[in-house]
Amino acid sequence: MNTQTWLIAYDVREPRRLVTLHRALKKQALAVQYSVFVGRFTRRGIRHLVAIINSIIAPQDDVRLYPLPQRPDWVFYGRSALPEAVYLLEQGLDVLAPTPDPSGRSNHRQPPAQVTDLKGGNIRS
Repeated sequence: MNTQTWLIAYDVREPRRLVTLHRALKKQALAVQYSVFVGRFTRRGIRHLVAIINSIIAPQDDVRLYPLPQRPDWVFYGRSALPEAVYLLEQGLDVLAPTPDPSGRSNHRQPPAQVTDLKGGNIRS
């Protein structure tokens, strides 16, 4: 069964639709920011998700779904999307995990100029 990783982002202004969409997406994907999710879906699964989204949103709402490469090069900047010591593993994919802070402190407040890849290497300082 082929799956694809998708990045899902939305901008919904009406509070009731916003909460409804957020709850629906939390059942289907991982929230990496309040209005941004990442998930892996089959073709049938993404069609089902689009149907759910269409049943919730209004014409003035903005929901975007972006297919990601099969082996994305994850980069985290700033506060981690995942709690400390939480890792997501999937066969054939690299780890989607918080970047450790080399000082040993919590990585929830990394210095703003530090950008690291999943292997812990500095990309830019």
